[in-house]
Amino acid sequence: MTYFMKSIKNSLETSKIVRKLGKDKRYLDILERYPAYVPDIRKLNIDSCMETGKKFNMFKYIFNDLVIYKNFKYYITKLTILVKKAVCYIIFVIYLGVSLGLSALGISRSIDHRNTYKKYKEKIIEYDAGLEKYASQFDNDTMSEMEIIMSVMNDIRSNTKYGQVPDGMEVPHYYRLALNEQNDIGVCRHMADKFTATMNKIDPRYQAFNLSVKLEDARGFTMCDVERPFKGQDIQLDDDLNEEDVCEDSENNEDSNTQENNEQKDENGTTVVTNTSANTIDQNWHGNHLISVIKPIGKDYYLVIDATNPSIGVLKNGKIYMFNSKTDDVFEYKPIGQYGMSFEEGLRKANVAFLQSNFQSVDLEELEELYGLEAQNETLTKIKK
Repeated sequence: MTYFMKSIKNSLETSKIVRKLGKDKRYLDILERYPAYVPDIRKLNIDSCMETGKKFNMFKYIFNDLVIYKNFKYYITKLTILVKKAVCYIIFVIYLGVSLGLSALGISRSIDHRNTYKKYKEKIIEYDAGLEKYASQFDNDTMSEMEIIMSVMNDIRSNTKYGQVPDGMEVPHYYRLALNEQNDIGVCRHMADKFTATMNKIDPRYQAFNLSVKLEDARGFTMCDVERPFKGQDIQLDDDLNEEDVCEDSENNEDSNTQENNEQKDENGTTVVTNTSANTIDQNWHGNHLISVIKPIGKDYYLVIDATNPSIGVLKNGKIYMFNSKTDDVFEYKPIGQYGMSFEEGLRKANVAFLQSNFQSVDLEELEELYGLEAQNETLTKIKK
């Protein structure tokens, strides 16, 4: 800044001297001492300019014009440089602030994640051991990939009532733990996390991870024939429940659906659910739904699995295409929500998958024959026999 002000001062002093020389008609002195102030004068024949008053006056006119232009151009140039530097400084400060903020948040969440694992370590190990035992029944050599996917999806969704989990069952960052022998109620994050963990137990080569998305539009969306129970349905009276309890449970389910669950209707009028208590702005940033992504063994594409609203899709050109939908904008990936739900590792996996989807030679029609709605229902019929 000091250098800039000093340059301005020197320029003003020089301009003052040049103007005085011009006033005294000492044009040759200006040409010799300050040629930069009359750069275009070389276009004229100096000797000719000096021979006649007319051309001499022309030279004087051009000179006065150039002095004014030179000063104006100088100040504009300096101001432009100053503005550019200021913008660079501002961008750097913003970048530094965001980087430090994300780093601090990352460290905080990593510590939180580690503390959660330490607190629930035994429960996590025991639960994942149960998943591993369940996964041992699947064999890639005797079962097709589609049979494995549909079997796991069917087992999780048909045995889980959609609704908010009871108090005390939620384990931060390990959402699958809420679905256990004592509880069969959960929402998308519980079912998706269980599906993801199960597929990785069956074979780590699936590279499964959770994906945070926003359910944009359920119109034109058709789910496969997996049974989808909801909390509050088919409640039976027993020794531990009376009529008042059942009514209260139904009311809680209704409140849950209106406050926490976002419901839309699919092509057949069937309810498509997401889990959120966030407003529209939060949903636009963080999403309102959690699904799973796997990479078929030996393939270069990624499949998208929605265990909550049983359906399958694929990543293509940085977007999510669901074979159960007639539109291309059912799900929209939300990186901020991905970071919040899955930390740095989940964000990295998702970003890599979406980036790679831009360079894959994926034939959507061919994949739809393998994983589309018809193939899903045919596989369900086969595995239920």
